[in-house]
Amino acid sequence: MPRLWLFILIQIFLGLSQANPLPIQRRDISASLLDELSLFEQYAAASYCAINNEADSSNNITCLTDNCPLVESAGATTLIEFEDLGAVDATGFVAVDHANQLIVLAFRGSVSLGNWLFGDFNLLALPSNIFKAKLQEATESWPDYSIVSVGHSLGGAIATLAAAELRTQGYEVTLYTYGSPMVGNILLANFITGQGSNFRVTHSNDGVPKLPGYVIGYAHVSPEYWITADTGVYPSTEDFEVSSGPINLSGNGGTSGFSIADHKWYFNAISTCADLEPDLSFSILTSSRGQRARVGDADEALSGRGEPSEQGLSFQPDDLTQLELHDVFGPVTPPPRSANRLLRVLHARRVDGTLDLPFDAGLQAVIKRYPYAMDSALYWLRSNYPVDEDAAIIARIEAEELGEEYRPSELRQRAQDVGLYAPREREGQTAYYGPQSGKYMAKLSEKEGDVFGRSEIDRIRAENIAKAEKEEKELQAQIDRITAEVTAKQAEQQSQALAARPEQGVETAQEIRPPNEFEKWILRSRNRAISKLTLDSPEVAEMTFTQRVLPSAVFVALFCAGCFLFAQYWVPPKRSERLFPDVSLSVATVGTIFALNLLAFACWGIPGMWPIMNRYFTSTPAYPRVLSMIGNTFSHQTATHFLTNMLGLLVFGLSLHEDVGRGNFLAIYLSSGAVGSLASLVVFSLRRQLVTSSLGASGSMWGIMAAYCWIHANEKFSFIFMTEEQREKIKFSGSTVLSCLVVFELVRFFLPVKTTDHASHLGGMLAGVIGAELWKRNEGTDQGKQTRRLRCSHDNSGECQCYLTSGSNPGYFQYYRFFDFRAVPSFDDSDEAPSFLGSPPVVTEFDNQGNESITSPYFNTTTWNRSWSIESGKLSDSQNSYAQIDSPANVYISRNDSSPENSTYLTLRTSRNSKFQSTAEIDCNQKNLKHSSIRARLRVIPNNLLPKSDKTSEQGDDNSTHPVAPGAVLGFFTFESNTEESDIEILTSDPIDRLRYSNQPDYDPKKGNSIAGASTDYLMQDGKVWTDWLVHRLDWFPGVSQWWIDDDMVLNKTIHVPKKPSGMILNLWSDGGQWSGNMSVGDQVVVGVEWIEMVFNISGGVNGPGHRRSLMDGLWKRKSKSCQVGCWVDAPESTVPGQPAVAFNNTQVGGAARTASLPLIYVLALCVAMALVDTT
Repeated sequence: MPRLWLFILIQIFLGLSQANPLPIQRRDISASLLDELSLFEQYAAASYCAINNEADSSNNITCLTDNCPLVESAGATTLIEFEDLGAVDATGFVAVDHANQLIVLAFRGSVSLGNWLFGDFNLLALPSNIFKAKLQEATESWPDYSIVSVGHSLGGAIATLAAAELRTQGYEVTLYTYGSPMVGNILLANFITGQGSNFRVTHSNDGVPKLPGYVIGYAHVSPEYWITADTGVYPSTEDFEVSSGPINLSGNGGTSGFSIADHKWYFNAISTCADLEPDLSFSILTSSRGQRARVGDADEALSGRGEPSEQGLSFQPDDLTQLELHDVFGPVTPPPRSANRLLRVLHARRVDGTLDLPFDAGLQAVIKRYPYAMDSALYWLRSNYPVDEDAAIIARIEAEELGEEYRPSELRQRAQDVGLYAPREREGQTAYYGPQSGKYMAKLSEKEGDVFGRSEIDRIRAENIAKAEKEEKELQAQIDRITAEVTAKQAEQQSQALAARPEQGVETAQEIRPPNEFEKWILRSRNRAISKLTLDSPEVAEMTFTQRVLPSAVFVALFCAGCFLFAQYWVPPKRSERLFPDVSLSVATVGTIFALNLLAFACWGIPGMWPIMNRYFTSTPAYPRVLSMIGNTFSHQTATHFLTNMLGLLVFGLSLHEDVGRGNFLAIYLSSGAVGSLASLVVFSLRRQLVTSSLGASGSMWGIMAAYCWIHANEKFSFIFMTEEQREKIKFSGSTVLSCLVVFELVRFFLPVKTTDHASHLGGMLAGVIGAELWKRNEGTDQGKQTRRLRCSHDNSGECQCYLTSGSNPGYFQYYRFFDFRAVPSFDDSDEAPSFLGSPPVVTEFDNQGNESITSPYFNTTTWNRSWSIESGKLSDSQNSYAQIDSPANVYISRNDSSPENSTYLTLRTSRNSKFQSTAEIDCNQKNLKHSSIRARLRVIPNNLLPKSDKTSEQGDDNSTHPVAPGAVLGFFTFESNTEESDIEILTSDPIDRLRYSNQPDYDPKKGNSIAGASTDYLMQDGKVWTDWLVHRLDWFPGVSQWWIDDDMVLNKTIHVPKKPSGMILNLWSDGGQWSGNMSVGDQVVVGVEWIEMVFNISGGVNGPGHRRSLMDGLWKRKSKSCQVGCWVDAPESTVPGQPAVAFNNTQVGGAARTASLPLIYVLALCVAMALVDTT
């Protein structure tokens, strides 16, 4: 039950934090697909039978439990059988099925703990060479046969990895899995999904496919075929729901149950053969001494239902190896699992006196196939592990006569499982002994009259009692000592008072009461938290500097490397995937760090937590622990210390986060704290100041402060409370501020008396500067000049502080972005696939739509992912004629063969299939635009310019009468809701010179008519058509919207102008409705985009989603009230897209001075506070 509740809580958290767009669903699959799923389910069932996976053997496939009749009737024959191979314990067979013309690679479900630990993600550990040779021979012998990889439970996970590896080596493999757990992260899941030919089957509330869990980063191969029929029912075509997506809560993942019974039923009882041999299912390590204890069938162990198979009694800690089994059984040996189980069962029956009783079906099958196995096993057991079998039989008869149940082997096995009794190792001992009996050399009890052996339970109980008594004596001694000290102090005070005022006499002393239970609990917790080590302890005194520092140094180096990789691969989450989508990323990140520090601060107030806090949340040079290098950076013991550091986090953390984004901010923050802790440890160790400790987030805080100053090294800072004139006179560069902070800390570091860990501060500052420099080189700007990529902030175009557009706009914009798709790198020199492979094929399978892989490595870069998202898997409204599904395959980079100067462009495509419309959409991640001017150079590509592979017979090449397929809509618009939207739309059913401009809503549903003035059909002049490259521009100002074509304003509207913060979307779609029209099956429409340029203002933080202002917005302004350097972004002043031209420059020093971007007063306030606060 606790596991079930834990699972439910994880899924609830997952549903809140990682909700995805609703995936595709449908009921009813074809009858032929149902037959395929049933056949390959029986191959997975056959893999559970030990007779089908004996190493190095070849036989006709058979199932002792009659649950693979289709396989048996087909006469399938194994080519090679294998078991327990590699770290993943791969077990199964390669078989050929001539009746169905198949080569089948089948893997059995879970066998061992190694299978659970490594089976999901250790692709390199998959022993593919064992079966690959046979697979190669089979494909050469039967080249027309299809290759299939199948498996159930963890066998499905191994089958998935095997199929993925074989596909990368040129094999065409179809994958069928049943109840498979998640395999790898979302990147691996998408990679395998992109290979195609995957059929992942789940059943009702099967709990295994929900493991290890979306919440820890795992994902599923797609699509999923979810069986909704009850356990025990053979499913029909109507009992399936098909859904797609690596993170999918619509099928099995959306259920809250955890049913093992559902896991065991797929078309039939899939793992029945495992029930015949309990050790074929899940196994665990239960003994503290290392014994492997079989727990039988997983379903019975977890659910408590049914009659488990016979377990047997372990006679030694581990199973016999293959070589040892040959010594027992001779050259013809049963499979290792079957042989070891036979030995355990026979040993249990010798102890119980039940050798005459019949065995279960699994052992009967083994004995039938290996007639001499039982005699050989008994001979070996009797020679090595003697038992008085006659006495056991007599004891059993006596118990049966009294009507009592007599199974001593079960009690003995339980004692082994809980560690109360260890079976004898054969080497080094001459005879067998029992757990608590006086036989077989056991030590006798010291109790008078006790004929049994010495009890392990009594020993453990005695040790615990002695430990508790010792602790109580020490506590009482401590209380007596404190009482004596207080009494002596009172007596001294009375003597002094009597000497000073003899006439008053002696006052009655205050009664000293003993501590109550709560006070005793505090004293106990304090004593447990205090280390018993001293400077003279060998563990401390004999530890060298290298031994003291090196483990922590290695840990910090690996941790910083992990932070760097996290920053490189982190991409902003989609709004729908966030736990609090209306809170900006910076506030959410800093708020979470604040909450963690607050939690650690609260833990210091709980005495029971002191041992843990001292061990992992305090850095102690005398006996350092590597985890404390990170834990102590979240730990504060005093409110003053906590508030000082958190003030620095709020002031500088939000500002730095706005500049570098969440991934880089967390990397800088965490690595600064870790490096600061390491620097503190090194300095204290060198000085041999071992009796001290350090904690607090100041290393991280100084790191983000240094990083912010380094990024803004050439910007000017001033005091927030000054007037504009005073700010112009008193300015400091970021590098000056940083230099002052370093000098301030260095001076305090070398002072003779210090109570603050300045080494941690300096180490954190060093890490912060290094992190900021790496960010500047990879993604940022260097002294106002662009380096590798444009920053997504207002200073991303050199000296410009604000931006102006042509026309009647009275104000200016603070932020600028330019996205250039005219020269996207090919990535051909990388390990990834080339970007330019022609147009991606149109996905025609309904089941896989929306779940395709991205088409170019460019879409995995930070340049793209920081600003844009490719939508996928979106369902249309129910009233539309057919489903429209956004697919990543419809967004790609194309060669621009018509323009030598512009080698590439971004492409969007929509295509019509008989069952659905495959569409394209990209969304700008800046969701809080509050007035903007957005322009893009784009065109609808005529049919005669499309590659021949992209044309259909219906489309043709006539560019004058029918240049593009009718029925599609290109939308370029700002969007907050259906009533807060400004549009540019091109309908391919319209004449090629007509555009649709509108402010939504343009239709009144109550009156049933259009709203006058909200929508306009515009006919372009001077021969302009939307199949040519044109610059389309949409301006959104307070109270007015304007539309432009090639720098000429053609329309403005004052009706329904959006008022709320919005995002920007570019999409290409068709839903078969009256507005878009209906595309013919096989037709497609393609749109090219060379570049997009945006200037805008925002509501809230630059990285926030809008609707709410940052917590610190009122604390300071990032810009001055007046713009000092303004730049034009369009004609006639700026003639080159992406290169704003200076319109005015009011600065007095070379045009580069800027007013305060952060309140310098807080820097000084924090320095003073830290000088007063003891952080060591």
